[in-house]
Amino acid sequence: MAGYKAGLTASVNISIGGFDTHGNHDANHIPRLARLLKGVDLLKQEAINQGIADNVIFVIGSEFGRTPSL
Repeated sequence: MAGYKAGLTASVNISIGGFDTHGNHDANHIPRLARLLKGVDLLKQEAINQGIADNVIFVIGSEFGRTPSL
């Protein structure tokens, strides 16, 4: 946020892993999702603290996908 506010950057990528599970999804994903959302909340709060919240857009996505087939 400080880099954006200072005009040094226009974007940032943040990565968090551990979602590529092959079993026990509820036990594995729920804590990871909570961690992800806590991080997003922290970023939003910092944007508010820096006075730039109205100029920041958060895009949350995944590079992981499946193609349905029979």
